[in-house]
Amino acid sequence: MQNLKIFLTIRDKSPYFNTIKAKGNVGIPTIVVGEGEEFIDGSLNINLDNLK
Repeated sequence: MQNLKIFLTIRDKSPYFNTIKAKGNVGIPTIVVGEGEEFIDGSLNINLDNLK
């Protein structure tokens, strides 16, 4: 639950999610890198091994 709270805090402060929130979506799946320095849209076909 703590991870969800952290994600929602970042989501609510970042302009990256403005269009997502305007559509009534939460923004999941999205991978947050660091403290919100970068976002990777979960709908992209990515190799998660590169994130290790």
